[in-house]
Amino acid sequence: MGVYDVSGTRPKTGKSRAVKGKGGAQRSGSKRTNILAAVAFAMIVIAVGVNVLPKLLSRPSATIPEEMIGVWETRGERFADRTFEISTSTVLFRTGTGESDFTFHEIDAVERDQGPDGMEYTFTYGDGGEFSFIFRGVEGTIQLMNQRGFHT
Repeated sequence: MGVYDVSGTRPKTGKSRAVKGKGGAQRSGSKRTNILAAVAFAMIVIAVGVNVLPKLLSRPSATIPEEMIGVWETRGERFADRTFEISTSTVLFRTGTGESDFTFHEIDAVERDQGPDGMEYTFTYGDGGEFSFIFRGVEGTIQLMNQRGFHT
């Protein structure tokens, strides 16, 4: 093996060796390729961060009571195959009997107000949708706001 001198010349052994640059790294590829790769990587990181980070950091503005979490079914025969499931951060609407017959939404905000018939909730989710209902914790029922007189 040869020894490099401070000028970065080849070793005195006569064998061909890679010449190290000032930073000690072996020279390979062009600076332009490296810069383009770094810019592409930075753009990917920014794109992922802009889309994922807000969802990770956001929490609904009001908490959802533990007794509200779960699958809700109706006693009405007309909507027997229509259930919904509430979790601490999502709502899933079953729209039929098939495995893929559902819509799934991450809850962005929760508004609640005490109404005359119980606590009124409105869930807002990312695609502009809203889900409004009255929750009666004592009775363990939910009444959809668009179906007054009909309880689940």
